[in-house]
Amino acid sequence: MFYDVRKTLFSLQEINVLAYDKRVIPEINNVIGVRIPKLRKIAKNIVRENYCEYLSFDEDLYFEELVIQGMIIGLLNLNVENFKKYIDFYLDKISNWALCDIFVGNLKNIKKYKSDMFDYFFNILLDGNEFKKRFVFVVFLSYYIEEEYVDKLISAVIDDNDSRYYVVMSKAWLLSCIYFKFKDKVLNVLENYKLDSITHNKTIQKIVESLKCSSEEKVILKTMKIYL
Repeated sequence: MFYDVRKTLFSLQEINVLAYDKRVIPEINNVIGVRIPKLRKIAKNIVRENYCEYLSFDEDLYFEELVIQGMIIGLLNLNVENFKKYIDFYLDKISNWALCDIFVGNLKNIKKYKSDMFDYFFNILLDGNEFKKRFVFVVFLSYYIEEEYVDKLISAVIDDNDSRYYVVMSKAWLLSCIYFKFKDKVLNVLENYKLDSITHNKTIQKIVESLKCSSEEKVILKTMKIYL
């Protein structure tokens, strides 16, 4: 089965997609060049057949095959404990921002188990792995920007001093998303310089780059930038 799917993937290869993936994902190694909607269709077919077999294959995987494995996990109807186990299983496979973010986008079942999984995600931050930490911050911005959780999300960013690129980008992205729902809370963080300088400046950049940000807001936010 696995090699039949691989053969199908190569039949769907597009050279322009291959070139794009190599350009925007610096850490990528094996990549075929297949569009995401086509991968999603393949994942749905596998879930109807034998997903356990597909998930068990773990040698020399192409980028698209890893994406499909993540999509399969997102499609499964799992109880909360098994859902966590499958996430743990997949997190060790993530080696670039694209695998991380695509995986998060497919984990719609988080909505069912939001309160049950919140502490679980916080514990993953303790791992220290760059992409696991990014995974958590992207999960937070995708599923947890609500009154009940927002103060804890902001505290998580303030308490984290990790300056690695993909962690910083995810923290700034999270705060920028919070800004447009809870503006005063993020302004308080920026006005009082509660972040490390790199995350502080990147947060301002992410906010002002948004189409939601007014010209007046952009002027004010840029005055808060830290000049190193």
